[in-house]
Amino acid sequence: MTQQQPSQPNKTFGDGLSIAFELVGTPAIFALIGLGLDRWLGTTPLLVLALPSIALATVVGLTVWRYGHEMTTADQERRAARAAAGPRPARWERPRPEALDELDQGRAASDGAMA
Repeated sequence: MTQQQPSQPNKTFGDGLSIAFELVGTPAIFALIGLGLDRWLGTTPLLVLALPSIALATVVGLTVWRYGHEMTTADQERRAARAAAGPRPARWERPRPEALDELDQGRAASDGAMA
């Protein structure tokens, strides 16, 4: 049995949920570690404040770096796809859609009727 790739909305929801757990869970775990170390060492408020602060700063920095890396990769892929497609014609060189031609013909007919 083969596994299917998740659809795009499910993937982005999973990514967002994992980032949320990282932002909340990591500092909470480090706060518990700091609380245990503070009780053991007798430095009550020091490590319970320092360790979660360091963990939160690290997780935020990692999240920002990961986002920047993903955007750079997506931009490079988009540019490569556009370069592979070849040059795009200028706006005035593109063929007009038939709907616009029909609209112009309808206007010409109505302008002639009004004159």
